[in-house]
Amino acid sequence: VAFVTRHLPEGARVYLGPPDASLAPGEYTYTLSYRVNGALGFFADGDQLYWPITPPSWAIPIACATATVSVPPDAPVIGIRADGWIGPRSSPFAVIPPTIDRSGVVTFVAPGPLAYQHQLTVEVSWPRGYVREPASIGQSWPLVGSGDTVRIELIGLGVIVLFSTPGVLLVRRRSRLPPAAPSTRPPDQLSPAAARFLATSSFDERTLAATIVDLAVKGFLTIREVAPSAPGAAIRLELVKIERREGGARLAPEEGAALAELLGSTSACPIGGERFRELRRASAELKRLVTALYEDRYFTHNARYQIPALVVATVTMVAATLSEMNRAALDPRAGAIWLVMAATLVFGTALVLGAALLIGQLNTPRRALTFAAVALAAYLFPLIILYYVQSQLAGTSLAAAVLLGVIGLGLALLRKLLATPTRDGRVSRARVEDFRAFLVASGPESAEDPQRRWNGIWEAFLPYAVALEVDDRWAWSLARAGGSASRCDERLTDAIWYQMAETGQFGAGPEISIGEVLAALIREGLRGPTAKAGDADAAPRPPWANGRP
Repeated sequence: VAFVTRHLPEGARVYLGPPDASLAPGEYTYTLSYRVNGALGFFADGDQLYWPITPPSWAIPIACATATVSVPPDAPVIGIRADGWIGPRSSPFAVIPPTIDRSGVVTFVAPGPLAYQHQLTVEVSWPRGYVREPASIGQSWPLVGSGDTVRIELIGLGVIVLFSTPGVLLVRRRSRLPPAAPSTRPPDQLSPAAARFLATSSFDERTLAATIVDLAVKGFLTIREVAPSAPGAAIRLELVKIERREGGARLAPEEGAALAELLGSTSACPIGGERFRELRRASAELKRLVTALYEDRYFTHNARYQIPALVVATVTMVAATLSEMNRAALDPRAGAIWLVMAATLVFGTALVLGAALLIGQLNTPRRALTFAAVALAAYLFPLIILYYVQSQLAGTSLAAAVLLGVIGLGLALLRKLLATPTRDGRVSRARVEDFRAFLVASGPESAEDPQRRWNGIWEAFLPYAVALEVDDRWAWSLARAGGSASRCDERLTDAIWYQMAETGQFGAGPEISIGEVLAALIREGLRGPTAKAGDADAAPRPPWANGRP
């Protein structure tokens, strides 16, 4: 049967049936089932049920009213006390004597019809210890005592936003930096991997690609094309180790670690295919060292600004737990389970999703949408489990469970917003951006001698151009300086650290760069082998694979 409930100051009114329906004369039977909280009293001499059976302002006369109270089954019948009356207790219109059977069921029957304001009230008591007494913490507190969990969580979320906003604005304010000036060389003591980490606050396959190019330029390895075994297959690249002489170029610690993982015990390492383990180890070690060496100096998480939000979130969860315990009459053990589930969702979301936001590659719309879809799917699963457990324990509403998840999302987002560059990081990042602008705009035209331009600037700056994703423009600038669109191809052919295959050569044009090739092959290699052993040419072809890279 359809029904509508309206909340009134003295309680709730239930309307049965559709609002616009009319009933034909006759007899109709309706059964209403409902739950109430706070009807039991726990006293020193026993537990007590006090409940008005009929409302005091019922306008329609009640022909007959009965009430049946089932006392806890283990309670002794001899200890049961019961009273019933009609009207106010101080001066009742009639006293209703109860009937108690051997099983402890108490029955009240009102004689005759009940007129307006003739309310039937019953009171039944029994010895203590047969009903679990709920926790009494916070019963007199606003919202907590009334079990208004949703409003408590809304207030907590608002306080978190109020306390966190000044901290976010403070750490993300624009500080005074040195005036922008053309930078014609990389920032001091920054490897290409460190420059990319500083510019993007992240780590990806381009970081390893820039490191490999830098190792090749400095003479520690050679990048060699491997001709395909079948016509039309993609040309592969292979790293060949070079034994260094004394007095050569020095490597940054992260570059030395990557070189050791790539070519530590072998003389050659294919990029992609069956040698994906070396790439994974080199990538992991490079990321570990770059993070360890540069993160604390150039970036800060501003953890002190997260403390107020964490404290408010904890207080909100505790208050929500007490509210649910009072509303659903939970015992301390059930309340502890409710709190643990809430804390797992809130702090777990803040920890896991916050870390994913910090390390996630969100620099393109496609990556951002993919990350959002995966994060939403991973977030909804624990939220559904939380709602199921809490609804079974205390009948928790969906809105209360969702608000707990929103608090966790807020903490994760706060962690992302508070992760900002330090003073040194902002200065060094500005210098990296200035150098990137130089690579894009100027190129090597300013060099006096063409041979010096090739042996010096182009090779020295190429790893940084790869790291900052301007290697295609850097090659085009070189081509314009030489007056020929194929100038960049000739320069790569002349490089002693790059060996062409006989069936083709790298660089179909200035739109394809060595950084793009390496990054794509590394990305493919980090995914692991995609073909059977010995079938390297059956792996997925890169987008430029038209007989040559």
